Amino acid sequence: PQLSGPGAPRLWGLVLLSGLVSFFLNLANFLVTKHTSAVMLQVLGNVKVVLSILVSLLIFGNRVSASSAVGCAVTLAGVAAYNFCK
Repeated sequence: PQLSGPGAPRLWGLVLLSGLVSFFLNLANFLVTKHTSAVMLQVLGNVKVVLSILVSLLIFGNRVSASSAVGCAVTLAGVAAYNFCK
């Protein structure tokens, strides 16, 4: 894509939006770590992966293998166990 021309404002808007999303993601990571712990940040990262798989399944109709489904279930069970023991 051209950095100047008819489509440039849209391109620069998307670059700016991408930068803002990245900034707020890093800010959220910092605040979660500050108010909880680094372990909780990792736990939430695992939940994010499971949610990403679920969204791709629902929106795009991607298939999930049996081992992936078991992995998601084990991940969610681990998150529940961590929260219970914490």
